[in-house]
Amino acid sequence: MFDSYKEFADRNYCALFIPLFPEGYSYQKLIDSSTNRRYDLLLLDMIDEITIKNTNIDTRKFLLHGYSAGGQFVHRFAYLHANRLLALSVGAPGSITLIDESRAWPSGTKDLSTIFGDVDVQTLKTLPIQICVGARDHRLKTAERLERNFVQEIGLKKVKFDIVSDAGHDSSKMKYVVSEFFQKVLNNNL
Repeated sequence: MFDSYKEFADRNYCALFIPLFPEGYSYQKLIDSSTNRRYDLLLLDMIDEITIKNTNIDTRKFLLHGYSAGGQFVHRFAYLHANRLLALSVGAPGSITLIDESRAWPSGTKDLSTIFGDVDVQTLKTLPIQICVGARDHRLKTAERLERNFVQEIGLKKVKFDIVSDAGHDSSKMKYVVSEFFQKVLNNNL
C-alpha cells in the first residue's frame, strides 16, 4: 500500500499515513463491541499525534482512502468526522451503512446518535467523495447502492463514481483513480 501512494505523496508534499489496526475486522464498524474501543477516535488520536512529533505537518484536514474493509471504515468515519476531511475515497466496501433513519446500525443510521453521535450531513454535502470499484468486483452492486444513497436519497453533490474496467477486487488497480481524484481535490478542480 505504501509504495502505491508514495509517488503521489512526494509529488504533493503530503505526509502519507497508513494505520495498522489490531487484527480482525471490528474496526470497520468503528467500534469493537467486546471492548467498546472506538476506532474512529483511535485514528484521530494517531493523526493528532503526528503533529506533536512533526510540527510542520498540518492534520486539521486530511485526505482519507480505504479499500474493502478499509472502505467500510472510511465511509462510516466520514459520517461522524466529515469536518476533518479534505476529501474521501471509498474503495469497494463489502458492507455499507446507508444514511437511512429506518435502518439500525450498522446497516443504517437510525440509532447512530445513541452509539456515536449525529451524522454530519451538511458537511458531507460539501465534501468531495469518490467511490471506486473494479468492474469485475463482486462488490460492484454494493458500491452502486452506496452511490445511489449518497446522490439520489441524501442529495450529496460532490460524489464521483469510478469503475475501473480491468479490475476485480484488487486495491492496487485503484491507485490511479484514487491519486487522480485526490490530485483534483488538491488542485481545487472538484
